[in-house]
Amino acid sequence: MSSLLSDKYEVTLTDTHIAVRAKILTDISALLTWSPQNLSPILSSLTLMYSAGPWTKDNLITVVEFIF
Repeated sequence: MSSLLSDKYEVTLTDTHIAVRAKILTDISALLTWSPQNLSPILSSLTLMYSAGPWTKDNLITVVEFIF
């Protein structure tokens, strides 16, 4: 995780998984590139999950640009 900028992502640790959430949609590309290259030996697989919003600030602009 050290190779990603910590201010762009939120990390949540539980007994069963590690969740890394991009705060801004445009930062997802870097996360998708980084994840497979930095697998943890304790994790057996990667799962991509997405959120339906709410879209605000920079995320709203990204969604509007993507749709139109």
